[in-house]
Amino acid sequence: MGEEGMKVFDELLLDADWSVNAGSWMWLSCSSFFQQFFHLYCPVRFGRKADPNGDYIRRYLPVLKNFPTKYIHEPWIAPEKVQVAAKCVIGKDYPMPMVNHQEVSHINLERMKQVYQQLSHYRGANMQSSTHNQRDGDDGYPKSAKRRAVEYSDDPGHVQKKGS
Repeated sequence: MGEEGMKVFDELLLDADWSVNAGSWMWLSCSSFFQQFFHLYCPVRFGRKADPNGDYIRRYLPVLKNFPTKYIHEPWIAPEKVQVAAKCVIGKDYPMPMVNHQEVSHINLERMKQVYQQLSHYRGANMQSSTHNQRDGDDGYPKSAKRRAVEYSDDPGHVQKKGS
């Protein structure tokens, strides 16, 4: 997705700068490894936060426009009656999700943890150990990464405490 957005911006922006554009798209798509930052977005929670009424979805995915707001961000969990009433049966009129986001998020977190641990070895060679310990947790994640991963996690029951 980020690559296509980058191409559009490069083509249409009058003052396009390839390096700024590429870096920004990598940052926003969470596909870059900035060591002090870590983002893990749940597309459902992010959608609910950014577009609580589902106006964007209704405009650009008109097949979903008749779903109640309660289900607009996750139409596949709507009861069959609701799907029929919305004139959109998931799996027939609109595809099922490609992945279980909670499962792949867990896999992604584990992979990112491995990458951060590998990066910490390189940073450790260039930094004093006191700086390394101050910036990173024992698990290899930057301390700020834990806060951001919690903020966008799939666990709706998790409440982030100040200072955690």
